[in-house]
Amino acid sequence: MRRNPLPDTGRGMTTRNGNLPAAPTLTLADDEQSEPPPLTARRKKATIMTVLDELSRSRYVSLTTYRKDGTAVSTPVWHAVDGGKLYVSTTPDAWKVRRIRNDSRVVVAVCNARGRVADDAPRAEGEAVLLDTAGTEGVRRLLARKYFLVRLTVWATKMLRCPARPAIGIVVSF
Repeated sequence: MRRNPLPDTGRGMTTRNGNLPAAPTLTLADDEQSEPPPLTARRKKATIMTVLDELSRSRYVSLTTYRKDGTAVSTPVWHAVDGGKLYVSTTPDAWKVRRIRNDSRVVVAVCNARGRVADDAPRAEGEAVLLDTAGTEGVRRLLARKYFLVRLTVWATKMLRCPARPAIGIVVSF
């Protein structure tokens, strides 16, 4: 039986001293290390779609609205994505509704239940619009499709014959 002169470490090919061979390194020419080109309209749309995909997979998003003085205020909310737009439902007397009436620009980012946004979390800027009663019912249906607790709440209010809590829908366009 013939022995292999190279020791086998179980990690594939090794050199005579038992170490793995060095990985090849790639160096870019000076002209290839320049800044990436600015986003074209097509690339920007593709970037927004990937952010929307990430937003639709998350349980919570941080909805950042702006006060009259420009101070940003973030709130974690449940959401639903449909047709390239993000939908949120809240109470009509919430402060975020008042801020959106004054300034419609918002920023949404993936967050946890406490509203903490990771540094590398996907973010998108958009314009928020408050919906009427019919639009709000559509938002409630979208949220009920995504969140079991919303379905349970709707069922309980129907069974107990409680009046539904007043709500207003918010749609964010990117």
